[in-house]
Amino acid sequence: MEPVEVRTAWSCGTGRLRATIIDWNSERGEAGVRAELVTLERPQTNTLETPCVLYLQCSSQHPADIAFVEVLSEARTMEVYTGEYCGTSQGQRVDNLQINGEQEQILLFKKCFKLDFPSSFCELKLLSLGGKERVRIGKILLGIKYPSVRISRGFSPLGKNINLERVQTMMDSMGAKLSPGAQQLFNMVQFQQKDLCGQVNELRMGEKVKNAAAEDCGRHYQQNFCSELEKHIAEHMESIEKRLKDYIDCRINMLQVDLDEKFVSLTNLLENIALNRTVTKSYERDTILTNGEL
Repeated sequence: MEPVEVRTAWSCGTGRLRATIIDWNSERGEAGVRAELVTLERPQTNTLETPCVLYLQCSSQHPADIAFVEVLSEARTMEVYTGEYCGTSQGQRVDNLQINGEQEQILLFKKCFKLDFPSSFCELKLLSLGGKERVRIGKILLGIKYPSVRISRGFSPLGKNINLERVQTMMDSMGAKLSPGAQQLFNMVQFQQKDLCGQVNELRMGEKVKNAAAEDCGRHYQQNFCSELEKHIAEHMESIEKRLKDYIDCRINMLQVDLDEKFVSLTNLLENIALNRTVTKSYERDTILTNGEL
């Protein structure tokens, strides 16, 4: 089974679309770019215009998260989603491209995007196709981030000192939600608290020496998990705070402009009233003088 499953909204005309997997910290070479062309064709049976979307899903047998994506295709632009919009990548033209081992003249663009919060699933929407009914893809490169700590039979219940209800209540009160990576960690701890306690207690009764080492590993994992969760929450809260400040600044600017306009209108109105009163008094005075002369 492939570590990452690749599905497409358009039908695969020629070849099989696969993703090349590397470690997320690996260096990506620029020289000697090679590509195996796969052609995707727009469905003809659908009356609505179906966007060209690539669906990437990490296998459940190989738990991992996608940290960055790199796509070589005829599309000039690529949007990235992980349940919500993450960003847009503008492609760069690739020269000296070797296709199927041969030099071939074809215009392909390389789009790269790094996810702020690695996710086990993401969608890539290929745009700027120029109305084409088919698009050729040369390569999909994924930077994969694997769990740094593996779950062992001898570990103590993970996250037993973490009050998950308090974390959830805090997030609900702020009207925010965890990022995909933080949510995955949250679900992992919740599962460990509910299902592993009994099994670990039975192991402790059998082997005291091994269990002592396992407890140390468990505490180390908890510390790493708490640090990672706090990091995710802090980053998410900083993002929320920035968006809130930007929104407040925008509203204040709008109110300031509105107040300025109303102040100008009020000033003009008062000036007009004063002018009208002056004209009226002058007219009345001239009328009295005229009557007096008569």
